[in-house]
Amino acid sequence: MLDFRHRQLGWARTAVVTLGVLALPEAGVAAARPLESQWLLWAPTINGRMAAREWSEARVFDLRQGVAVWIGNDADTLYLAVLDAGDQSHDWNDKLWVVFDDEGGIAPILYDNWYDNPWCQATPELGEGWLSFNQDQNVVYVEFLREINCAPQIVSGRMSYRSLMGPEGLTYEVAIPLNGPTALQANAGERFGVLVMLVRDGFEFASLSIAVQGNPLDLVELALASAY
Repeated sequence: MLDFRHRQLGWARTAVVTLGVLALPEAGVAAARPLESQWLLWAPTINGRMAAREWSEARVFDLRQGVAVWIGNDADTLYLAVLDAGDQSHDWNDKLWVVFDDEGGIAPILYDNWYDNPWCQATPELGEGWLSFNQDQNVVYVEFLREINCAPQIVSGRMSYRSLMGPEGLTYEVAIPLNGPTALQANAGERFGVLVMLVRDGFEFASLSIAVQGNPLDLVELALASAY
């Protein structure tokens, strides 16, 4: 089990990726500034195939080296898509990690850059930690607890996820409820800490993060879009 704590995860310098007629990514996104999600008027179909219209309104970030991330939300759900154009196979060494900090702050800033739960929560509706989106199409949630990781929980039925190898590369599509059956608890217009990490062939290959010293993570502030 990967221990994310006490790590300095670099923000990978990675070729501009385009897919069909999707908009060009924001090249060289500045890691030190907050990221902004984009309000989506329609929900993408989570099937591993990034149809151009589905993600055309999402905000897209170029991580270079053949990797790009699309981010959008509506009132209920956070949508993420990742394209790894350089991956030529899909096996258990390939996965997507999403780490989040959404507790301890005061709305609209929900994060406090610290994991300090006194005990492991019994259900995945509580706590904060990381989600692993795996090649077998299962989603695993691990809550952070001070100096240890809690036991993994399978949460595949609590959100939508699909990864798929295609001619354009390896695609991940994710829909995470914002206020419901998962541990991520946020509302449109609010901000939380997040790290999106792509693992290719067993190595941390590209990340959407901020490279700073500190505990628990090199998270970046993500501002959820609002319809108003």
